[in-house]
Amino acid sequence: MPRNMFLFTNANYLLPYTGAGSGVRRALEYNPNAVFLNGVEDKEITHAANEFVITMPRESNQAGEKSNQARMNLVTRKLTKKEKDIRNFCSVPRTAQEIMDRLKISNQSKNRQRYITSLIELGVLERTIPEKPNDPNQKYRRKK
Repeated sequence: MPRNMFLFTNANYLLPYTGAGSGVRRALEYNPNAVFLNGVEDKEITHAANEFVITMPRESNQAGEKSNQARMNLVTRKLTKKEKDIRNFCSVPRTAQEIMDRLKISNQSKNRQRYITSLIELGVLERTIPEKPNDPNQKYRRKK
C-alpha cells in the first residue's frame, strides 16, 4: 500500500526503481530467516495495518558454519542458467574463446565482461594467471 500516491506513480521516472512489491521477496531470497513483525501483538504500533519491521539475524561464526557463510558471501545472487553452465564448463581451465563458443556468442569485450569478468567478481571463476589478466594464454577455471 503506497503512502504517497503521487510519489508511487512517479517513482519509476524519478528513481532507480525496481518495482512495486519486490522488496519482501528479495529480502527472503537474501536471508530466509528474516522475521517480519508489525508490532500489533506487542502493542508497540497501533496504526500498523500496512507497516512492518523486518529483522535479519546475523549468521553465527561457529566453526561448522564458517565455510557455508564464506560460500554465501561469494555468491550473493542466484546465477543464471548461462552462468551456471559456464561455472560447470570451467571445471577444466578454459579460454575466453572456448567459453564464448560454448555460449554461441561473439568474443567481444561486452560479452567477456558480462559472462566472465562478472563471475570472477562474484568469486565463481578465477584466472589461471591472476597477475597478468591480459595474458594471451589466460584461462579461467571454477573457483574451489
